[in-house]
Order: sequence, then structure tokens, then C-alpha cells
Amino acid sequence: MYLYNELDQNSPVKLKLGLFAEQLSGTAFTVKRSENQKVWLYKVRPSAVQGQYHPSKRNFKILADYHNNEHLEYHPNQLRWKPIPSVQEGNKVNFVEGIVAVAGAGEPATKNGVAIYNYSANVSMGKEAFYNSDGDFLIVPHKGTLFVTTELGKLVVKPQ
Repeated sequence: MYLYNELDQNSPVKLKLGLFAEQLSGTAFTVKRSENQKVWLYKVRPSAVQGQYHPSKRNFKILADYHNNEHLEYHPNQLRWKPIPSVQEGNKVNFVEGIVAVAGAGEPATKNGVAIYNYSANVSMGKEAFYNSDGDFLIVPHKGTLFVTTELGKLVVKPQ
């Protein structure tokens, strides 16, 4: 079993000229490796530190949609979800009870789209189980450690 170490990297090769290697994938993480559509990018700085973009001072507009909706603003800056408030002390909330819907697009009936959730939990699920029949379910802890038992074994998932 491989344990995460703060010194480890996703792309451990040290590149010449101080470049950073990033992989951009155009397919879901559940696709077979042989069918994965990906490309390696070699950058001066990682994407996470590219900085903030600001609107141009020039007086022109490029339409982002064709509904002429001038109330919407589009920008390329990176966004992050703020963590949901932690469960109150004395309130016992397990993983399933602590899931909160944040955003979504598409339609479940057509099996096309995405749903985004945050969670906050402070007690074990005990003998209960959570089942996701979709198969694409990414859990990213923000604070604390998540201990998960799966059909493939036990996981210890920490932030980062």
C-alpha cells in the first residue's frame, strides 16, 4: 500500500529549466487507461499560481452566450468552494447526513450531467453503508481525516 507523503509529487521527474509538468485529461477518471485522452503540458509556473485576470479596459464584448444576457459575468480566475460550516459540537452527524448539495447541471433521468456536494461529519457511520451506483464519486476532504472501508479495502484519506 502506498501512503501519501508531503514530499511526494504527482509527476516526480525533475524537468530542465525549472519547468512544471501538468497532465490535462479530457476523459473521466473511470475510463480505461488505453482510452484516456490526455496531454502533458510543460509550464513555467503551475496552473494553481497563475494569478488573477482582470477585465480589459477596451470597450468591446465577445458574446459568451447567444441569449444576450448582460447580467452574467464570466471570468477565467480559479475558484474554490468554501468549506461548509463544521457540524456543531454536541450534534452527531455522519457522512451521509452531512452531505449538502452545492451545484449541479444536467438531468439525472438522461444520465448526463454533474452534481457537486460538500460534506461535514463528526461521527462514524458504524454499521451503516453508503452506496453510489453512478460510479463517478470523488471525495476530497478539506479538514480532518476520512476513514473509508470499500469493497477493495480500507482507505485513510487526508486533506491534500
